[in-house]
This record gives sequence, C-alpha cells and structure tokens, in this order.
Amino acid sequence: TSSSSHTEGRKERDTISPEHEESEYRKVFWDIDAVKDIPIWAEPVTRSTQRMFGKFDPSADEDVLVPLGAIDGVIPGSTKHECDQLRCAIELIYNTPKDCRWDNLGAAVRKFTEYEVNRNDLVRYTGQGVTHGIERTLLLEASQVVVTVDQVLQVLADFFRKRDRERFVLDQQFAFLRLIASHTSRTEILATYRVLQHRTKVASKHLVQQINALTGCTGRIQIKCRLVPTSRLERRCGPWSAADRPERKLKSPHICAIEPTKTDPSPGNSPSTVLEVLNYQKERNPTLLGTLRPLPPNLREIPQQLITPGCSHCPNHQYFLMPYRFLQE
Repeated sequence: TSSSSHTEGRKERDTISPEHEESEYRKVFWDIDAVKDIPIWAEPVTRSTQRMFGKFDPSADEDVLVPLGAIDGVIPGSTKHECDQLRCAIELIYNTPKDCRWDNLGAAVRKFTEYEVNRNDLVRYTGQGVTHGIERTLLLEASQVVVTVDQVLQVLADFFRKRDRERFVLDQQFAFLRLIASHTSRTEILATYRVLQHRTKVASKHLVQQINALTGCTGRIQIKCRLVPTSRLERRCGPWSAADRPERKLKSPHICAIEPTKTDPSPGNSPSTVLEVLNYQKERNPTLLGTLRPLPPNLREIPQQLITPGCSHCPNHQYFLMPYRFLQE
C-alpha cells in the first residue's frame, strides 16, 4: 500500500518535539555513554507512530481500519483504545516514515536479517574500561527494526487477546540491543547480533500470520482487492440509485472489487457469489470481518454480469462489497 495518502495530509500537523520525547520517555541506550543519543525510545506504539508519520486526523486522513469494518474509527466488538493501537500497528507495517528510513517494515526486516555482520562492523570505546559495540549506523538500523517489529507484535497480541504464553517477544527489555551496543567481548556481540537477526525472522513470521488472520487472507483462497471507479461500474452495470451511491454514503468515488484467487485447482475453492465471499470471510474471522455489508438490492446481480460466459469458476471474478484501500495493489 502506498503511504503517500496516509502521510501527505499530516505534514503541517502536530509532531512530537525532541525535547518532549526526551523528558517523557527514556531512550533505549540512555546509560551507554557512547550511544546514548541514538534516537530510539522505550515508548508506546502511539507515540512512535505519531513521531514517524504525524498525528492521525480522522477528518482528513484515510483510516486503514475501514476495511476491517471500523465505524467512526472503531471496529465493532473492540474498544477505541484497541483500535487506536491497531491503526498504529498497521501504519507501521505498510507506510513509509517521514524520514524515509525504509519503504515499509518488511523491506527493513529483510535488509537487517540478510546483512552479514563481521568484525569490521565493530567499534572500540575507551573510558573506565575498554568495550566494543556495533558500528553506529548499523546499531541505529537494527534498533529501529527490532523495536518497531516488537511493538507491532505486542499490539496484535493484545488485539487478539493472546495469553502471555502465546506471545512472542522479540527482545525482552532490549537486552540484545543493549548488548550489541556495548560489551567487552567482540565475539559475544557478533553472536548476539546474529541471534537477533534470527529472532527477527521468526518474529516476522508471527507478524505475517497475525496480519493474515486480521485481513481474512488465510485458508485455501486468498482475497485480493482492487479499487474500481464508480463510473466504470455504471458503464458496465447500469446506474446506481441515488440512495446507494457510495460517494453519498462513504464520501468516496470508489468501491471495492474483491477477487478470490484459487490456490487449489479444485473449482469448489473459489466462491461464486457475493454471499459466499461474505460467508467465507465471516467463517475465517467472525469477530473482525462479520461487519461486512452485502450489496444493496439493485447491485446484487453485478457479479453475474461480470462473469465470463462459460467460465463458472474464473479466478478473475469480481465482487463489489465495500470501500477497501488497505490491500490495494
């Protein structure tokens, strides 16, 4: 998903000043003299998101929770606090920060976990004693990735109400990050860096599983979504009634084309009607996706009009259900 629509409207809005950050939250390396000024804070995910993207304005910014059934920023069955946290987590995954530290979190994870660290990446510090640490730029990049991934994991675990025994914690109390920042043993620093890379790979798999559960993309079919202009649908399927026009109800000139993509050659794996798609998603995740609305009466025949004659289970069938930008391709 492109981040421009999420961040462009926030350029002039409130951001967190460095002085306020310094006074309210402690930095991860606060007591390690050589790197204590590295701007990584032990802070709530809402503050991290505000610092990276700007303050969310519901009147101007696109809400990534709308595809999950959110009404006025809240998903039915969830609290506003839970939804505010979830919104932050989704933005951290898919959006590009204002400082362009990465295109998206997945790209940052790959860059960090694929790097082959060696002794040339270590620096020597002198003071009360001799210590070593990962070179500053690498330490900053590793810290940004590890802290962000762990924040997202904990938000998703909270949202799914996971027990402590079910949670994966990437770096408890930043112990690994603090060790690679400063330690007497170069061998242990390099070994810990590699352990942190491996744990980040494992954490990213947990993250993908939970995002798939969140968006209903698990199981034998995947749900892909594309935006389709209302005008295009009207040309193919006839005009909307005044009461059902999406821009009237949703202030958007687009609605969603949901496209089931078969991963199994059996025709039975591909839904063939709008209601089958709805029922499939509800079965996969009734709490999060049970609020999807069926089409208004005059639009329920649209899928049949778009099906290619003679192809009853074409993977290119389109189902128009709701505004949907989160999984836009």
